[in-house]
Amino acid sequence: MQRPAHALLASLGLAAAALAPAPAARAALVPMSLEVEVLSLDAGVTAVAVGDRFQIDLTIDDTAIDDLNLAGVGHFPGLLTSFSMSADPANTGSWVPSGAFDLGAASNFVTNANGDNFTFQLRGAGFPDGGAGLAFFDVDIDFIYAAAITDSGVGDSFAAQFPGGFDPSLAEVGTGRIRFDDGTGAFPGANFDAPEPGVAALLLAAPLLLARRARRAQTG
Repeated sequence: MQRPAHALLASLGLAAAALAPAPAARAALVPMSLEVEVLSLDAGVTAVAVGDRFQIDLTIDDTAIDDLNLAGVGHFPGLLTSFSMSADPANTGSWVPSGAFDLGAASNFVTNANGDNFTFQLRGAGFPDGGAGLAFFDVDIDFIYAAAITDSGVGDSFAAQFPGGFDPSLAEVGTGRIRFDDGTGAFPGANFDAPEPGVAALLLAAPLLLARRARRAQTG
């Protein structure tokens, strides 16, 4: 008996759906890039000079999950998939970030909904000292976000804590330090800022932002 055309098409559609591979889960990787300049030095830091500049490039996986389960403060293991730092050849200080950064448990990535800021603290190994008896400790960057950060305390993703998703063009360096360990817990450092915050981040993030706007237009 000949099957009706609509039944045959439905059967073919079901078969095609069964054969099609399931869509792979894709992490939302958000690149950021900024140039920072050293503005001041704590006592004992001699390998870095005021005016030295460093290029920082990093990639955020904004699907990373907050494991702290505490409303207002988030902690995100595995948030960064890459982080690199390079010295400007014109620097007058001798310090160069020649070691390897640790993106694992040694480093710290947190959000603060109470202050609308987030902080990256990058530990590493193989970096030169900042002065006599000053071993490298970390690169500590605190970003101010130009929108309200929220934290439900129940395992939000990084993106979910930012209205409409994380937008790197709204992030500005508040304070930044290359910190060294003097053995007393004081952690003297080279204090830096970003002279032109957000410009490089905007350029790198443009394709991502356009894609988000297109998706919103389709669903709006």
